[in-house]
Amino acid sequence: MAGYIFHMGRLGAGHAMKTLNNYIMANSIIALSDSLVTGQEFGLDPQKMIDCLNVGTGVCFPTLDTFRRDGLTKNYNSGFGLALLVKDLGITKEFMDHSKFQTDLPGLIQRYLADALADALAEVEPQSDHTKCLVGWEKRSGVELRVTEKVQEIPAKDFEHRLQGLNRP
Repeated sequence: MAGYIFHMGRLGAGHAMKTLNNYIMANSIIALSDSLVTGQEFGLDPQKMIDCLNVGTGVCFPTLDTFRRDGLTKNYNSGFGLALLVKDLGITKEFMDHSKFQTDLPGLIQRYLADALADALAEVEPQSDHTKCLVGWEKRSGVELRVTEKVQEIPAKDFEHRLQGLNRP
């Protein structure tokens, strides 16, 4: 998104969009982390799960990039800190409270990721990457996710159908 300029509206609209973008990504992270530990416990391979999600309706930025490249490889090096994401969710919660929209989800997600951050901090440096939240999910579930040794490139053909669908009249 940083390579694009979108005029969102009045003063502050860009900041509002940024916090909502991070909120949506955080939702994806929570659902993906829950799914990876639950799926592996059931017998599914986490990397194959991500490959399947990437051609299905569960595709999201963490499946395409950060968790595929940095989470399952345990490199934890996407460049976006978990503490920063937790802070951003506090901003989202305040923003939604201020807008008078009633939802508990931002606070719940913030708590889940803060718990994961506490678990990560018990084992690593304070500036943990957001993909390191998987450590918290592993601890809570008692499931240690299989490590992906080598990340495969995503074939362009896997996204032709998405572009056709997105560009439909």
